[in-house]
Amino acid sequence: MTTRAPAVGMGLIAVALLVVIGWSVWTPPPWSFLTRTELPQCPRVDAEQAVEFDVVGACLFDDLARHRGAELLVASLTDEGGEIRTYYRALPQTTGLEVWSDMSDDRYGGGWDHRVCPEAVSLTVLGTCRDV
Repeated sequence: MTTRAPAVGMGLIAVALLVVIGWSVWTPPPWSFLTRTELPQCPRVDAEQAVEFDVVGACLFDDLARHRGAELLVASLTDEGGEIRTYYRALPQTTGLEVWSDMSDDRYGGGWDHRVCPEAVSLTVLGTCRDV
């Protein structure tokens, strides 16, 4: 009976370490991201493709987006291979963009970033942004 106790104890320690390590690497989305207003989606863009960001981002600045809003997901990879997802959002009847960045797969950075860029006129010209 006493021979099983160390094995069980080591198993519990291993599970606890995996939970702690796994939780510290992955950051859950903020509640404000999960409950954001749903907007019409532009086609997803993988930044590793040869794309002109002003061309693919045009869906955020056309007349339809100004009226109904739009969201564009741009996915890129870190040097280590972690995916960073950036959500560019044109809210209806407003100027500029709201920008959410999910860096939870980046083992050296991680977390979420939320900014508002009221001067944005394209994906490459965001102007002055402020943290939310």
